[in-house]
Amino acid sequence: MAAYEVPADPGPSGEEDRPRPRSASQSQRNKDNWKKAVLVLNAARRFREAGGRKSNKAVKEGDAEAPAIKTPRSSQDLKEVMDIELGYDYTISPEELVDLLTLPTDIENLKRYGTSADIARKLKVNTACGVETKEVQKRLDYFGSNVIPDPPHKKFLAYVWDACQDVTLIILMFCAVASLIAGLAAEGVEEGWYDGVGISVAIVAVIMITAVQDYRQDLQFRELDAKTKDIILHVTRDGSASEISITQLVVGDIVNLSTGDQIPADGLVLSSQALEVDESSMTGESDLVKKDKLKNPFLLSGTKVTDGYGSMLVTGVGVNTEWGKLMCVDSAANEKALERLDEQFANKEISEEEYKDKKEEMGATEQETPLQIRLNDMATKIGKGGLTVAILVLLVRIAKFLVYKYGSGNENYGHGKSDSELLVHDISIAVTIVVVAVPEGLPLAVTLSLAYSMQKMYSDNSLVRRLKACEAMGGATNICSDKTGTLTTNRMTVVQVWLANQLFKDQEKDCSDVKEKVPEKILKDSIASICLNSEVQVSKNEDGSPLYTGKATEIALVKYALQLGANLDEVREEFKVVKVEPFNSAKKKMGTLCQRKDGKYFVFWKGASEIVLDDCAFLAYPGDSKKKLSEATKEEVKGIIQGMAENSLRTICVSYKEVKPDFMKKFDVESDDIPSNGLTCLSIAGIKDPCRPGVPEAVKKCQHAGIVVRMITGDNITTAKAIARECNILTEDGLAIEGKEFRAMSYAERIKKFGPKLEKMQVMARSSPTDKFDLVHMLKTLDEVVAVTGDGTNDARALREADIGCSMGITGTEVAKQSSDIVILDDNFTTIVTMVRWGRCIYNNIQKFLAFQLTVNVVALSINFVGAVVPGAEPPFSPVQLLWVNMIMDSMGALALGTEDPTESLMDNKPYGRHDPLVTPIMWRNILGQAAFQLIVLFIFLFEGDKLFNLDKDIDHELTILNTIIFNCFVFCQIFNEMNARDMEKLNVFESFFTNQLFLFIIVISCVFQVIIVEFFGQGASVASLSWQQWLISVGIASITIPMGIVIKLLPVGEKGPWTLYQEWTDEGQDRSYLEKRLADVENELSQLKEKLAQVLSLQGSKKV
Repeated sequence: MAAYEVPADPGPSGEEDRPRPRSASQSQRNKDNWKKAVLVLNAARRFREAGGRKSNKAVKEGDAEAPAIKTPRSSQDLKEVMDIELGYDYTISPEELVDLLTLPTDIENLKRYGTSADIARKLKVNTACGVETKEVQKRLDYFGSNVIPDPPHKKFLAYVWDACQDVTLIILMFCAVASLIAGLAAEGVEEGWYDGVGISVAIVAVIMITAVQDYRQDLQFRELDAKTKDIILHVTRDGSASEISITQLVVGDIVNLSTGDQIPADGLVLSSQALEVDESSMTGESDLVKKDKLKNPFLLSGTKVTDGYGSMLVTGVGVNTEWGKLMCVDSAANEKALERLDEQFANKEISEEEYKDKKEEMGATEQETPLQIRLNDMATKIGKGGLTVAILVLLVRIAKFLVYKYGSGNENYGHGKSDSELLVHDISIAVTIVVVAVPEGLPLAVTLSLAYSMQKMYSDNSLVRRLKACEAMGGATNICSDKTGTLTTNRMTVVQVWLANQLFKDQEKDCSDVKEKVPEKILKDSIASICLNSEVQVSKNEDGSPLYTGKATEIALVKYALQLGANLDEVREEFKVVKVEPFNSAKKKMGTLCQRKDGKYFVFWKGASEIVLDDCAFLAYPGDSKKKLSEATKEEVKGIIQGMAENSLRTICVSYKEVKPDFMKKFDVESDDIPSNGLTCLSIAGIKDPCRPGVPEAVKKCQHAGIVVRMITGDNITTAKAIARECNILTEDGLAIEGKEFRAMSYAERIKKFGPKLEKMQVMARSSPTDKFDLVHMLKTLDEVVAVTGDGTNDARALREADIGCSMGITGTEVAKQSSDIVILDDNFTTIVTMVRWGRCIYNNIQKFLAFQLTVNVVALSINFVGAVVPGAEPPFSPVQLLWVNMIMDSMGALALGTEDPTESLMDNKPYGRHDPLVTPIMWRNILGQAAFQLIVLFIFLFEGDKLFNLDKDIDHELTILNTIIFNCFVFCQIFNEMNARDMEKLNVFESFFTNQLFLFIIVISCVFQVIIVEFFGQGASVASLSWQQWLISVGIASITIPMGIVIKLLPVGEKGPWTLYQEWTDEGQDRSYLEKRLADVENELSQLKEKLAQVLSLQGSKKV
């Protein structure tokens, strides 16, 4: 391709003298030591190769895993010392290559070796063909793989240790030991160990379940993190364009770079056109750096291409890159980088937005989501309430002990237990109440739900990069979507063309009429402009069919040029590219300056039709001539453009101009812009990009769900409106505006104009990335939850500003992906709708679990508190029983309810608000209704159970049976209520019950373990075996929970729960809407600014405001 200046392959060269690297003197001084060490080195190398053989094979076959990283000594150095042939024929060593790219880089150091092409020659690489596939393994063995070892991960035992750090569990451990000692002392070995061992076993079970869950979640997040880091690269191998994973890159590879790419390894520029790189991640300097093969060819791993395009030669991979050394050599490197980042922020070298984003990229910020923070806060408050209850229970129990045993002289108090046993038992109950009351399951449910949903979303083509995006997506009120590739297929075809003042239609299959009617010169000039002013590369697939690489619009134009009979290689060989100004979304056009073989210079421009047309002074006309482009003629051409746009076609204007030699003498390639005035309009191409199947229906679903979908595009407003109507985005009363109109307004003017009719603003055409950012910012200030899509480097700001930034996995640049929260792997709008459903599902699952857990909390705390304080009664639940209930409630409940799949009915509701209470009025109804029913049943059993079941409370065994019935009924109430909790409003809770195998499994396991505990644990769990009649009664009464749930759901509920009413009561009587308040604030701020401005101008002697 002409745009890439590829040096001719010099062919293989023999051994040659080469400059010694800066570190080479060490080997010279230690030749004797090398003789002793070489055998050890060779043995170590063979050992490493044997260990890494399997993973090396995986890389060769395209597996994501990479081999163990090896950095062998230079074979050349070994040959110099001992004349040992290691089988490598590269004439430059890894150490020398590392030395070349070591910061600070030095062009003089490179000149000692020659140019980038000379380095390629030493690496045995033909820069036109790239690395041969058969050479890849050899290069992996010698130069290492492009993988930086991850820091060691926590082992399972570390999670066990973390689980043991829970304060309440530590207290319970001491209680278990004390109970064991007191029991053995009072009752002997045969019966005295039950309570202590029972509590210990329950504690171990809680610890192990917690550790297993945390460990599994860590594995899941690690797996997803690995997927986010897997970047696909465009390289040249075996003489053709190829796509490989970043982990498969080897030294010598030729990588094609374009705007938005992350540089995957250290290397040197081979060719470039307006190539600019952001090196702030490595150097700390915020200024963009221009790169070319002569003055500054050094490219560092991890930096980002912000403009232009080019190709690079890879010279260092993995641990042999500057970034790799930083990560591997110094364990405190990340801390130093953070210190440097803090320093930059303190010195105002970077903005607060950049500071937060970079800290998040470096893993220095907590990954807690807003929902987790809210639930942690709620858990703390509930925990404090539980602690209060526990203290009261302990104080009452101690008071009862003193009054009944010593005040009344009742020696039988405590059923024969010693004073120490009673005290330990009471402390255990109090501590266990705290364990049950503190809802650790709330944050756990969020984590489980997020981990489960992230995996499911990945299978639905959504790669989640930041956890907060999962839950935020459920509350999205606005989706600001790109058009190309998201709403449309991105399979563009030229279907209409205006050439030589003639309009040709139906060009997608046959363009013979164009060949017949258009003069040869105009046709030839148009073909040259399309072929030269393009980044498209054409190679061949394995089946021999052409493979096009580049932007979809350019590919459509190049394909059309080939239909017209163009020979791409011949055209590009006839011209030499002098300079390129790549397309960007701000100027919406691309220009190329070329020199023909006869010495003449030409500029070629293409881009948005009305923009390029304004630069044209002439029109290519039949008769091998060009006509002055008058205003009247220009209006005629604009009419052609308008007609194409009304047919949903994207229009591209192709133009050119011959540049005079005098101009070229003064032209500075480095600093001067390519001239764009006085152009000749050659043609207007109408390109069809069909609407994606399923998009119109998906947009309707969003609108039904209370989400406003807006299309933001660079197309002209006519095309944008036509496509928006096709996609069901633009309604009859909808508003379509141009970016320049939006841009011209102040923030206050935008709020005033668009605020009251926010839902009607549905299309923004001819928009820039800045317009997209400003729109997102405006929507957020109006308290909207905004999701935005973007694929370009310039979209990064808008992606970061949005509540949910969605980048495109296929067409998106690496910069856009790293700035986003979610990567849409198939670039499809319907995937965004699926994400909304999953986001709502997460929030809904958390609410279901919250309602379930609060019901358990209220009932468990109430029954134990009443049993503790009421004279003549005892708490019915022992510590072991409460720990078992805690496991059902926290771990199993979170797993069962946190992993429910989304249903279509979720899209029937409006989005939840940013500040909506977690516990809704419907949830309050269900919680209080179920708690009331369960407490009535359990209180009847507690106070009248001895009569109902014909039991004597004064007999220890029969009291244990009664408490076991109460415990059994309580546990099965929770199991049945878990089924109720599957849906907070639907009456049929068994819908899709048997399709959720995990939920079914947890219900079955809970029932089985409950039977085992009751029938086999005996004194260890303070239970007694029940008769079949007692089982039938306890489970039968508990099963009434389900019909009671139906009755409760039939009760009417207001829109406002207790918490909402309290907030309104304390709102100082303000009843205006948020928008009205915001408008009033803006007007107030404006008036204050005007006053300040007037004061400043009056001081300067001016009366004008």
